[in-house]
Amino acid sequence: MTNYREILRLGSLGLNKSQIAAACGCSRTTVIKVLDLATANGISYPLPDGMSDKQLNETLFPSAVSKPVYKMPDYEYVGHEMQKSGVTLNLLWLEYCEQCRNSGELPYQLTQFKKYYRDHMVKNSATMHIDHKPGEIMQVDWAGDTASVVDTDTGEMISVYVFVAVLPYSGYAYVEGFFSMDQECWTTAHVNAFRYFGGAAKIIQCDDLKTGVDKHGKNEVKLNRAYSELAEHYNTAVLPCRVRAPKDKAMVEGTVGVISTFILAAEYIKKKVDVRVSKNTVEVFYDGNRICSHRRLFGRANQYSTVEEHMPKDHQKYIQWNGERFIKWASKIGANTETVVKAILNGYKIEQQGYKACMGLLKLADKYTPDRLENACKRALSFTPRPSYKNIQVILSSGQDKLEETDAKHQDNSEQYGFTRGGSYYGGMK
Repeated sequence: MTNYREILRLGSLGLNKSQIAAACGCSRTTVIKVLDLATANGISYPLPDGMSDKQLNETLFPSAVSKPVYKMPDYEYVGHEMQKSGVTLNLLWLEYCEQCRNSGELPYQLTQFKKYYRDHMVKNSATMHIDHKPGEIMQVDWAGDTASVVDTDTGEMISVYVFVAVLPYSGYAYVEGFFSMDQECWTTAHVNAFRYFGGAAKIIQCDDLKTGVDKHGKNEVKLNRAYSELAEHYNTAVLPCRVRAPKDKAMVEGTVGVISTFILAAEYIKKKVDVRVSKNTVEVFYDGNRICSHRRLFGRANQYSTVEEHMPKDHQKYIQWNGERFIKWASKIGANTETVVKAILNGYKIEQQGYKACMGLLKLADKYTPDRLENACKRALSFTPRPSYKNIQVILSSGQDKLEETDAKHQDNSEQYGFTRGGSYYGGMK
């Protein structure tokens, strides 16, 4: 984009048209046109205080014809509807056009409708930078592509499956090839990686593999027995990634660096911005306006400075997850729910392993009401001091939480009226 401000500044210094064109990287004709338009509009350098580059551009090159205003579709709604079976963008565009017709507004054509939908999906599938501690996590996986070796006796090409383990903090990696991806090879690969790194990480992040995870439900994870025993032996914890979420273990997926540096805010994702770096400050500008400022960091490479308010809402929720927050949430439902949440968190070696079960448990209040969840937790605690999410779910789905109240009423009636035995009980004697 031509820097009109710089053209005016150099013109005020007395440089000729050719010199200005060379300095600004534009043609001599452009320089002449800009200077003539500035003179015609009474603009000279220095520019009036507060005039941005955008305002200068609009003053020099005002739009000849005002553009029609189109109604922007609600892409939050569109994205939600697209998850339903049988729904297409064509059908949603027709629905959008009908709404615009009823409200007297101009709709976008189908091409633009789909283009803005794609832009919306790009912004809302943004990744975030996750800080890692040294030695805390080891990410493991089988590489997608296989290698091969040649059997020297037969000349046959034999497939080799590549195991990869990475320490996200440093990017330090261990790679080994195996002729199979069975349980024995999976276990051996971990043992060799621990030996190579000189110790075991606090947490192992793996994919949803049968050699590692038997069941990966929405609210609970059940590990393969052999894998669980391996983790117990090395005093580490296995924390599987979300299903179909490869960026949870981005380093082992072969990405360069640790996902991305930082994200300012959803409306600036994929936008071209200008960055001004001074001795102590890093400033970011979009369309001539400063959108954020950070203190410049010195020292080791790959440091990050992220303002929480600049992050997308989903990312802000993620970094706020902790045991204290779940306990506080549970206490608002009731004392029994709070006790169950504490039991779930204390039941794991690493607290983060219990977050998924806690979230699933507390969301049961939305489905069954807080009172029923509290009663279900009370009933579960009467069976075991450490109930699981599955225990509570079964009690609620079968309606056993309602028996708590029924049993109490029955007990009250029994105490009030006692038992009345007929004459036959006493051998027919009255």
